[in-house]
Amino acid sequence: MPDNAEAPVSRIQHFSTADGPGIRTTVFLKGCPMRCLWCHNPETQTAEPVLVYYRRACRGCGLCAAVCPNGAHFMTADGLHGYDRSKCGACGRCVRSCTGNALFLSGRLMTAAEVFEDCMKDAELYAAEPGGVTISGGEPALRPEFTAGLASMLKDAGINVILDTAGCVPADNFAVLLPYIDEFYYDIKACDAAELREWTGGDIGLVSSNLVFLKEHGARVRIRVPVVPGLNGGREYAGRLKAYLERLGCGGLPVDLLPFHRFGFAKYEGLGRTNPCPELAPCPQSVIDGMKDVIGPARTPP
Repeated sequence: MPDNAEAPVSRIQHFSTADGPGIRTTVFLKGCPMRCLWCHNPETQTAEPVLVYYRRACRGCGLCAAVCPNGAHFMTADGLHGYDRSKCGACGRCVRSCTGNALFLSGRLMTAAEVFEDCMKDAELYAAEPGGVTISGGEPALRPEFTAGLASMLKDAGINVILDTAGCVPADNFAVLLPYIDEFYYDIKACDAAELREWTGGDIGLVSSNLVFLKEHGARVRIRVPVVPGLNGGREYAGRLKAYLERLGCGGLPVDLLPFHRFGFAKYEGLGRTNPCPELAPCPQSVIDGMKDVIGPARTPP
């Protein structure tokens, strides 16, 4: 696979323990066909670079205003920081000047070789745990050439590769990726066509057919279910999910139940966007336990 394929990278998270076994490096790509109401990473939804501004972390030092070429950052007459997003060119100069971690640029165009080089900084950690690299997003399967190029280099280096996908991409993409991925973390957001469309804008036909494709071609697949109270949480939904997987011939696949949390809510403010579902509440352990009783053995990853 070519190592010069490019993709917009939101961030590369080193020393991750929540995206697969062992110590891992998680590569978050930008661009996603879905718009989940509960999205934890809204900065990755679009492919374009975007600046995230955490107002509460701002120290009001004025360094960003001094380096911004477009006047997007400025200091008010009373010495407070101001930000006009309409003037922002997402160049990243302000991020490099910030002393308070108030600014983050999501969306650096990188080649597969550049990302591989960054991941290899943790090679000794992967071997010790063992761990590896998780390619996430956004939706990494939207960029099969880049993702396969990165994964092939990692596999050649003996590093375990997990792909975290929601499956709502053209089927041909998975045919490209299949030889290079050790395990697919397959997110099931809903098991009903109308609910998936309402909650995420996704196409359950693609999600179902791609899951069957991976299963029939011998891929190692783990089902991941974000459990959101009021939407897809509870014993009744667990029964529907179990029946859905069995209809697809995927009833024996391992399942992870991921309790919804509100950690991503601050990102909407940082992006200058309205949270589509601010009323959503964190998922209690009792809901997870009830679903496990119905589904059978299931993990709740850290």
